[in-house]
Amino acid sequence: MDTDYRSILLVDDDAEYLAALKALLEPVGHHIHCAESGEAGLAILEDIPMDLVISDMNMPNMSGDEFLSEVAAKWPETERIGMTASVESEVTVRAINKGKVSRFLLKPWEDDEMLQAVEKCLQLGQLKRENEQLHELTLESNKQLKNSPVNWPVPLKTGLPGCYIAIPSLRAVTVQWCGCFPH
Repeated sequence: MDTDYRSILLVDDDAEYLAALKALLEPVGHHIHCAESGEAGLAILEDIPMDLVISDMNMPNMSGDEFLSEVAAKWPETERIGMTASVESEVTVRAINKGKVSRFLLKPWEDDEMLQAVEKCLQLGQLKRENEQLHELTLESNKQLKNSPVNWPVPLKTGLPGCYIAIPSLRAVTVQWCGCFPH
């Protein structure tokens, strides 16, 4: 799955960590935006949609879990990674429960681990978008089938050679495999 040209927001009150993370992710082809506080991060998100937010958990004024919680509430389609230099389990629990993070990493990070975490989160976001599209397509197809004057049962092609789904009625949909399978 190609994740080139994805928008990523980095949020950390430590400018050195922001610079290091930006230097790691930009050469891979991602569009990187940086904020030095949760408030600044929220302002950026109001104007620019992001595929992924990576946030430090221990920041002044607005903590990472407060920031990520707002991101999850306002932009649930945006994937989230939390990171911290602290190994406190309470911080991790808050990040998972309040911020609904997909991953949680320790600072300093291993470059390969960070790159893999970013890739997996971007893939997860893409899969969620595709799933939502398929769900909408299924709802529309079901609506069309309900309004169809066709006599039931009707075999529907699945796209697989020799495979059909037979729907005996709209009230009790059962799946039956029929047709000829190539040997």
